[in-house]
Amino acid sequence: MRATLGALTDKAVRWWRSMPLPSQFTLAAALVITTGMSILGSWVGGRIERGVIEHAATNSSLHLDSFVEPHLQELALGKPISVENERALSALVFHRNHPRSIVSITIWGHDGSIAFSTIPRMAGERRLMPAPVSKALLGTVQDKFEMVKEDIGELGIFASEPVLKLYAPMHHTGTSRVIAVAEVHESAASLQRDVARTRLQTAGVMALLSIGMLATLFSIVRRGGQTIANQQLALSDRVSELSQSLARNDELQTRVIEANRRSTDTNDRFLRRVGAELHDGPVQLIALALLRLEGLKQPAGTNLESTANSDEIVAIEAALRDALNDIRSLSSGLLLPKMEGTSVAQVLEFAIRNHERRSRTRVKLNLAPELPKVAPPLLLTCIYRFTQEALNNAAKHADGKDQAVQAAFNGDTLTIEIRDGGPGL
Repeated sequence: MRATLGALTDKAVRWWRSMPLPSQFTLAAALVITTGMSILGSWVGGRIERGVIEHAATNSSLHLDSFVEPHLQELALGKPISVENERALSALVFHRNHPRSIVSITIWGHDGSIAFSTIPRMAGERRLMPAPVSKALLGTVQDKFEMVKEDIGELGIFASEPVLKLYAPMHHTGTSRVIAVAEVHESAASLQRDVARTRLQTAGVMALLSIGMLATLFSIVRRGGQTIANQQLALSDRVSELSQSLARNDELQTRVIEANRRSTDTNDRFLRRVGAELHDGPVQLIALALLRLEGLKQPAGTNLESTANSDEIVAIEAALRDALNDIRSLSSGLLLPKMEGTSVAQVLEFAIRNHERRSRTRVKLNLAPELPKVAPPLLLTCIYRFTQEALNNAAKHADGKDQAVQAAFNGDTLTIEIRDGGPGL
């Protein structure tokens, strides 16, 4: 049972959420307004019905003062109602010229005895005094509109007939002393029609008001819903355009990165080629020239002119050796070690070892254990060139004092710090 109820609840929630906003508002507003107007209409209808009944009771009470009270004055003297007055009271029940047909009349005394009744079985009895009779003895008119429960066919009363029960205090003529209470039952068919018509009119007015309110609110919410829908459509278009722009930007960024990679790769190949050309060309020629100069040197003990020529040869040899060292140093800086399959730590070690060999200085290395074991060749080249240039600057501007390289990796960012102990620029 609980599972079924949960499934129905989920289905109702999904159905509710699938409805457009104006439909949700209309349904909710209809429920709230209908409930509220029903309660208000019931209350207003009840108040109007009560007013109609009280108005009818007041009119009947005035007639009772004129038609019933004169026949009860004997009760003020402690005497029973005379036969003549009883006939007159009985005649009121069947008097069709009366504004309303009187179904029955019962006269209650102060002690709860029934002094007179047009219902034969009630005449002369003593009963427990009903609450409306007790209140009427205090001087207030009581009324009650209901359907008769009993079937008293001989008096023309049927269980389905609506009856207005009126409990009116009867006074001693010329005084305010209550001598009895007249319980009069009037046929209230016309009153029932008036009440039904009043309820119908009230319900109609409330329905028209509800429809008007719903129509007004629905038109407002519908315009608001259309505005929201238009804004959502425009926003969707803007989001679609933005997504397309982002996609194009990503594509362009990918192209730029690829172009940079190709440019870097081309530049590295060019540097490798230049380094190889320097090593295989000028270096070899200069080395050959040095060998030939070695063969031109004169042995010791030669004449002065030969000694002078020998000094020039030594000078040329020294210049060629310096040029050879510079070209070798330059070519070794242009040539890169093999990067494929190496780690970040190995690339840093290569750069530091080559720098120490060329600059005849020492570099302190501190590498974190979590450095990446595998990295793209482009990134490895960048790391090598960055470290090489920074150490060259340290050797040039700080004379290689207290050179140190430190690398760390936090899973997202690789940090390489290169410092020295020089005075700065």
